[in-house]
Parts: sequence; C-alpha cells; structure tokens
Amino acid sequence: MRHPERMVDRKALLGSAVRNARKKAGFNTLQEWAAHLDISDRTLGDLERGHGAGPNTLADVENALGWNPGKSRRFLDGEEDLEDMPAPPQRAQAEPDDDARGRAAVKVLLQPTLADLLAEASAAYQVDPAEAEDWLLRVLTIRRKARERDGQDQAVAERARQTAAARSRQRQAQTGQTRS
Repeated sequence: MRHPERMVDRKALLGSAVRNARKKAGFNTLQEWAAHLDISDRTLGDLERGHGAGPNTLADVENALGWNPGKSRRFLDGEEDLEDMPAPPQRAQAEPDDDARGRAAVKVLLQPTLADLLAEASAAYQVDPAEAEDWLLRVLTIRRKARERDGQDQAVAERARQTAAARSRQRQAQTGQTRS
C-alpha cells in the first residue's frame, strides 16, 4: 500500500539522486542537461526538487544516466532502494570556462552564415558539427516559439484594448441618448 507521506520523501530522494548523477555525468547546469535530453528545464527541475515526473521523463533520465529501465518507478513505489545505481556515463566533451563561452557567444553573434555558426559552436563546445546543428536548431525553435507566443500575446492585448474602447464608446453613446 502506498503512503503519500512516504511518496513525497521518495520523490525528494529520487530528485536528489538524479541531481547528483547529473553533476557526476558532467552536466553542471539544469539547462545543459535539459538540452541534452530534449526535455524542458522546468520538468527536470521539478524532478530534481522532488515533485516527480511522468513515465517518459523518468525513462529518458534513466537511460541517460545508465540506470536500469523502470528503476525510478520501482523506487517510488517502494519496491527497490536507490543503492546499486550505476555511475552515470561521463560526458565526452570538456566543459569550456566562462571566458571561452563568452568569446564563443560573441563570435557566434558576429558570424553571418549558418555554416559559420555551426563551425563556431562545434569548436567552442568541442562537439561534432551534427550535435552543434541539433543544438542550434533547438535554440532557433525556442526563439521562434517565443516570438510566436509574444505575437499572440500582443494580438490578445490589442483585441482587449479594442474591446474596451468599443465598450467605452457604447457607454458614451448610451449616456448621450439618456440625457437627450
């Protein structure tokens, strides 16, 4: 039988284990980890803070950390402990320091072509060009979605302004008719 109070503790323990394994694997930030897994940093942050995650997220995290499939769910269900978790595979590329990241970012911003962007990103982060292309496409997709969302927000705000103005004109017209 599941006990909610124990479930919360197990979620927190699982989140802590995931965070520690992520760092051992060489992913120092949640954003790097999220980009690597192609899962939102919010979802992974919720998992690490002990709020749990869905089965697909757990499966992706287990796979990336080299854990047995279903291990997280069995732990949350109280069927297994977190001992005997294998060490996560180490990240292949070296992490550039902040100065190198800054220089790479400036260079990326100054390069006019996609090929140049890919070459710079691949060299700066010591990844193969295909991985750099995947990263760039994710960034461009996120930016496009943000622009679309901003455009939708602006359109909603404009409709709200137009509706408010129309209602104001109606009230003024009604007030003018009752005075006559």
